[in-house]
Amino acid sequence: MRRSGTGTTARPRRRPAALSAIGVVAVTVWLSACDGPADHARTTLTQLAAVKVLSETPPGGIILGKGKDEGSSSSITGREPSLTTVFAVAGTVADTAAYYQNTYPQYRFSENCCTSPDHEQLFGQSAWARILINIVAGPPVITAADHYNVKLATAPTDHPTSVSINVSGQAPNQS
Repeated sequence: MRRSGTGTTARPRRRPAALSAIGVVAVTVWLSACDGPADHARTTLTQLAAVKVLSETPPGGIILGKGKDEGSSSSITGREPSLTTVFAVAGTVADTAAYYQNTYPQYRFSENCCTSPDHEQLFGQSAWARILINIVAGPPVITAADHYNVKLATAPTDHPTSVSINVSGQAPNQS
């Protein structure tokens, strides 16, 4: 673009765009710096590990994988610490759900949602810890609550049902 009579070419103004990009980067870095493990994550994970349903293998079952998430202290993407164990079992979805409901009455398991002959989801509670069990005919259901950090072994063909157990919460009275 030429200004008349001056013989010079005017440059287009780019500062607002550059400043906007710098601002976006600064805010992103600031928000990332706020994200860390949830308060007292290690202590909470130790207490969550004591929830029996997580560590006891169901009858005829084998462990396919385990995972843990320390949670996040972010005010935007915060989440509580959690532990996950995945099993493969030889029984049916209904038999496996009945096993958990009958063996662990203290957790008061109830159907959470999504119940069908091929999938049952149970929800229970142990004091402050929440327990979510997905029982599926086929490959395990790893929910968003599991935070994708469970490394799974391949289930043998004679164990057609999978069980994914996630226990999460924030232990009370920690200082």
